[in-house]
Parts: sequence; C-alpha cells; structure tokens
Amino acid sequence: RLYRLDSSGIDRTLDSIAPGDCFAEVMIYADPPRYACYAEALKSSEVLMIPVKAYQDMLESNPKYAQAALRHYAKRAVSRFHDLEIMTVQNARDRLIRYLIDLLP
Repeated sequence: RLYRLDSSGIDRTLDSIAPGDCFAEVMIYADPPRYACYAEALKSSEVLMIPVKAYQDMLESNPKYAQAALRHYAKRAVSRFHDLEIMTVQNARDRLIRYLIDLLP
C-alpha cells in the first residue's frame, strides 16, 4: 500500500498496489526525484527497482513504450482527480450513486 502520514502522525492509505503494478515512475521528472509517500508490503513481496537513468534511457530509445507510459500516467491522473472530487465535493448520496455507476460494465 502507498500511504502518507497526516499532521497528527496517523497514516492515510492513498493507494493499493496489485501484483505487476508500478509506482513512483513519474518521479523521474521531479527535482529531486523523491516520492511523496511511503510504500508498505502487506504480505511477502518481491519489488523491482529500476534506476532512474535506465528508465529514462528506455523511454528515450523506445517511443512506443514512452507513448504507452504517458497514456498510463494520464489515465491514473484522471482517476486521482475523479477520486479527489468524490471525496471533497460530493455528498454521501452522490458518492454512492457515482460508486454504483462505476460498478456498471
């Protein structure tokens, strides 16, 4: 899980990572490249760390992968904005309706 500590020291889960998922890859564009939350494995896990330079080289040498990565980042950003809107703007009734709509195929 990915989490941050709030001002009172309580951890707040931001996201759950499934097997095969990536996280922190957009931080290669940050200066300095430091992730803004903590990661915790809730069960025995294997984590692969790709060095920043190697990932940058891969993006530069493989335009198809770079485009796919950008689509993935954009999809995740839109999802986060959607989640934020639900948590901060909508009332409980509207959140329930949105949740039920999101369950539809």
